[in-house]
Amino acid sequence: MVLTDADFVGGAETNYQYIIPQLLKNGWFPIFVSSGGENLKSYFRKQGLEIVVVPAFKKYYSFSVRNRVSLTNIFRTWLNVVRNRQVLRKLISKHKPSAVVSNSMVSHWLLAFANTGTGCRKVMHLHDIVNGRKAFGLYGKGLNWIAGRMDAVIAVSEAVRKQLSPKLQLKVNKIYNPAEATLYIAGRHSGKIMRIGMFARYTPWKGHRDFLEIAKALPSGNYQFICYGNYSGNESYFEELKAIAATMPNAANIQINGFCYNAAAEMSKCDIILQLSLLPDASPKILVESNMCRVPVYGYEGGGVKELFEEFSLAGVLVPSGDKQALVNAIKDFPNREFAFPDFSHLQPANYFTRFEQMLVS
Repeated sequence: MVLTDADFVGGAETNYQYIIPQLLKNGWFPIFVSSGGENLKSYFRKQGLEIVVVPAFKKYYSFSVRNRVSLTNIFRTWLNVVRNRQVLRKLISKHKPSAVVSNSMVSHWLLAFANTGTGCRKVMHLHDIVNGRKAFGLYGKGLNWIAGRMDAVIAVSEAVRKQLSPKLQLKVNKIYNPAEATLYIAGRHSGKIMRIGMFARYTPWKGHRDFLEIAKALPSGNYQFICYGNYSGNESYFEELKAIAATMPNAANIQINGFCYNAAAEMSKCDIILQLSLLPDASPKILVESNMCRVPVYGYEGGGVKELFEEFSLAGVLVPSGDKQALVNAIKDFPNREFAFPDFSHLQPANYFTRFEQMLVS
């Protein structure tokens, strides 16, 4: 089988430590194709794992820069899609896979155009919520056209599933992303200084500016704000956030950090973890990861967030999207709350894998 993209099943750690070994055990030979193979290898070497990646794909670029459409990036991505179609065609011709799994919007597009031949399943692992009304509805029509060319679609939440037209629902299966509890650490926190964390890739829609606004509203030395995330490709945004934080009255209590190789250890030191996506987030894994560290998550309720809270009885607080003051008030009230953390056994990779594998066979 061919797996495209870095996080083909919602998290590289889960993929390499649990999903790929199970694929091999069940007789699959996974070929993992991505750009940035050296970064992935470096990450896993630090965890004592040697991984195999075919760094054959050319990288894609964000269609927007600073919330504005970038025609340059669209053109660069289109060129690389053309090149990557050739790569995928050669891989299919050489290995004759039983399944190809895509995991990002551009890769779904790539796979939709691919002629995989008979006996090869095209599986769309859909993590995204697309504004189907954009461009006079072309986004929505495009998403349904892509899904229509797939043999199976995995949707990671009901909010994702609902995007697709009713006539496609028979090929859509909702499967929440897996999470292995032993990857996370039940830490000790709640000291004299309340530690409030955010763990998200540095891109504007993830809500880092709201994070700083919330920090600004809580200038007391009793609060510490700490943020971690990958800023590759968004260096200017990362530097802008650091510059803003440095000018704030409580700058000494605000840390804007880059990528963290042991996020679970840092999560477990927090009292609260924030989820501040400004656009509807399909199924943010940070909700589950926070609770696995026995840390409540406070966040905006857009997309699949409310669904996950209700489905898993998550510990935390939800407020309407963008309501920073409601989060500030909830943080102030934290000492008066008690939280019960759920059992995540149903998300264990072993329980997830059976349903995932069913999508790979007709």
